[in-house]
Amino acid sequence: MSLETQSRQLKQDFDDVYEAGKEAEYDAFWDSYQDNGNKRVYELAFAGTGWKTSNFKPKYPMKPTNASMMFYKANGLLGEIEEIVNIDFSSCTNFRQAFQNCHTSRLGVIDLRKATDITNTFVNCYNMEKIDKIIVDESLPATLMFSNDTALKNVIIEGELVKNFSAGACPLTVESLKSIITALKDNSGTADEYKYTVTFLASAFETLEAEGDTAEYNGVACTWAELIDNKKWNLVKA
Repeated sequence: MSLETQSRQLKQDFDDVYEAGKEAEYDAFWDSYQDNGNKRVYELAFAGTGWKTSNFKPKYPMKPTNASMMFYKANGLLGEIEEIVNIDFSSCTNFRQAFQNCHTSRLGVIDLRKATDITNTFVNCYNMEKIDKIIVDESLPATLMFSNDTALKNVIIEGELVKNFSAGACPLTVESLKSIITALKDNSGTADEYKYTVTFLASAFETLEAEGDTAEYNGVACTWAELIDNKKWNLVKA
């Protein structure tokens, strides 16, 4: 075997050992941190500036029951991150500050049907452009707020919105606005007439209004602003 061949073989052996060591270290850390995939309480799990796109590499799918401050101030998590998009929140109850100040650009399906606390869940997500879907029902515990989410354009609501909705800083698309308005509970003839408020960015809502009578209430054509009023909600254009 030539010296050159020996040198190549030595380098290959070194690389193999190095990669095996990296994999073993990765497995040891994430097996422990995620309890071999059994972890359910993710409170503060990825909070703070230490978590970055380069070191956020969870090994197991995540299905938290407690996501309180899970990504709080994780402003090093930039762009679209598959592991965040694919989190299963269908069993989660605590969303308090779950994504506050997180800088990822996209979230996946956020199932709030078991939520008991949604305080500041999406506040100050300055880079967030899209939430694939938010699932809600009559159990929604509080106002769904998107304060200072100045990049948010796309969000689809599935289910019925029964509490205030506030997105006064968000340049929402027409499709997103229609989804939200369609999801508003019809409070006509109930004790909740004009009890709740939906808040949109004025410039975004003007684009929707420019379409004219494209909504419908009880079979009668109306504007989207009229639909909000017909459902007995207060409309605020911020």
